Amino acid sequence: MNKLRALLVVSAMVASAGCSTLDSSSNFDDVVKTSKERRHYTQITTKPITPQTHAIVGADVVKAQLHYVGIYPHDSIDIDKVASSTIAGEVTFFKSYDHFETVNIAGHKMALNSDRPMAETCTEHCTVTQWFSFPFTHNELAALPNDQVEFTLSSATGKNRVKFMLPKQYFLSAEQEANYLRNSDTTQLTKQTPQQKQSDGKQRSLEMVQYWYQQADGGQQEQFKDWAFTHRTVVSEQLKTDQQALNMLSYWYANASVDERKTILTWLLTQ
Repeated sequence: MNKLRALLVVSAMVASAGCSTLDSSSNFDDVVKTSKERRHYTQITTKPITPQTHAIVGADVVKAQLHYVGIYPHDSIDIDKVASSTIAGEVTFFKSYDHFETVNIAGHKMALNSDRPMAETCTEHCTVTQWFSFPFTHNELAALPNDQVEFTLSSATGKNRVKFMLPKQYFLSAEQEANYLRNSDTTQLTKQTPQQKQSDGKQRSLEMVQYWYQQADGGQQEQFKDWAFTHRTVVSEQLKTDQQALNMLSYWYANASVDERKTILTWLLTQ
């Protein structure tokens, strides 16, 4: 009997070790659970994370777990063809709660999407688990002023309001993985015949630099300009950054020919 009990304890420990739920103290180098390549976008689904929570009104939640589904369009023409990135999660709270109906993030209030019917569990006390999601885009992430992503869930009556906090790096790591995958795919696509490269390479490089330049903010644009003019003929050093726009700008510039770079630099002078 004791051996059986010990075996069950060990099995539970192994199962727990196999779970890859993250928290605010985790290293986010390995944040990706799954990745998918589609015609118009790259999709990154992150491993679940346990956020920090704080009750503003009413009681705190019993348990919470979130994950991110990042949708990254391949090109400017693809933006309107894909769904928004989303934060999805589940929260467990005591049955006396009203369920959550709205979320407020960065001053923007919206209704929660219900992803599954709520479930009730009763032992000594009854708890309810609610599954929800709401859109959260790259632009909204980039606009946040600090290293935390914070949002507040509220019940319909307003008697329960809970703030959720999780590291911004959790989302940035997903974005970096998407950039890596897209760059790898682009490298394969650029393995064309010399005739094909001559016919469309110049235009493609310029178009992509123009697109990503518009996605960058003023400081990023100046940083790219300085780097590009320093590497007019040979890219001897990559632009080191964790910003998506700068990553893509440096990629397309570095893979352009000398003549293509001249065209890009001429265009930059007019900006």
